Amino acid sequence: MSDSPFLVGLLNLLLVALLGALVWLVAWALFGDRDWKRPRCPRCHHDLRGSTGLQCPECGFTARSTRELHRRRRRWMVAIAALVALFSLAVLLRSVWSRTSWTSAVPNRVALWLLPRTGSADTGDDLADALGDRLARGELSDGEIEDLLALLLEGDSRAPIGSIAWVGKYGPLVDRWMNVGRRHFLEAAPTPERQAISDAFDRGLERLPPTVGTALPTRWLAGEPLAFELLVERRWNYALPMRVVVESLEFERATAAVRPPVVGPIVLAHGRPVPARIPLLFDPLPAGAHRGTLRVSIETGGESWTPLASVELPVHVPVAEALEGPFDPFHDEALDAAVRDCLTPGLIRWARGSRRFAMRLNPTQELRDRLGDVSLGVEAEIL
Repeated sequence: MSDSPFLVGLLNLLLVALLGALVWLVAWALFGDRDWKRPRCPRCHHDLRGSTGLQCPECGFTARSTRELHRRRRRWMVAIAALVALFSLAVLLRSVWSRTSWTSAVPNRVALWLLPRTGSADTGDDLADALGDRLARGELSDGEIEDLLALLLEGDSRAPIGSIAWVGKYGPLVDRWMNVGRRHFLEAAPTPERQAISDAFDRGLERLPPTVGTALPTRWLAGEPLAFELLVERRWNYALPMRVVVESLEFERATAAVRPPVVGPIVLAHGRPVPARIPLLFDPLPAGAHRGTLRVSIETGGESWTPLASVELPVHVPVAEALEGPFDPFHDEALDAAVRDCLTPGLIRWARGSRRFAMRLNPTQELRDRLGDVSLGVEAEIL
């Protein structure tokens, strides 16, 4: 038998329908008697309406009470046979689905309809994996592939286009198409119609906004300029020139007057899929819990820039009162030696990457015991 998902899904649906029919048959055999309200002979089920007494004129059986004449008829042999078939079919389906997945019973069109209506936390991941496998194996029709690619460029209410949720839910499908599916799609039957479908998706992918997030500090000190990083990731259209414009950071509390950072539009490096980590520096905040919104716009172009997307990111920064000084300052040669040992690796530089420099610490267990409650501040000057 062919292993096409249509035939496999059709067979599974037929088995599920048979399972439901057996359940209905059991219920009918045990509770499907609609004539129990009329008096009948318990043995031959002869209609005793109009008869007097408890004896059946057809077979001669005498009931013990009037209630016995209204006993519900049970078809025990039918019920037992249906239960045996139901149990056997359930065991078979469990064995088959345990080796594959429940999604093997879902036809392509049904999976495409369900995918945007399910979240990645419930059935969305399973459906996306199943569609990705079928896409890589060439088991989707041209119309189904066109609808799937259109869905990837639209997203849904739970995973809007360009969001982190969209990357988690639809990103693996884009990867499957770019790495395997497109080549199989174009080489299996190279036609102008298929090339047009692929080109349309490529043009849509070029307009895909990057995924933007923040790396916020878990706690900050009052009086210190607020510093955190803006994370910008482009996984598929990294060859296009793009730039990021930080527009504003506004907090709910009016006491926190925060100006935009003193940076101009940031042009992202293009030609390699490396996430950009953009440091931002804002005015100091007073002590307290601050919730606000960071507004960022993405532009594309080169010589002339055109807006691509506008993103609003939540910002939550707990700010504590700054200490006037150390609680108990102390200094000795052993501590100096311990700090020097901790910073022995020094400054490390890489030729490429989003972070070119790093300061590595090397705290041993002995230093952890002594410096466990001590914060180390490093001031470095790169010449």
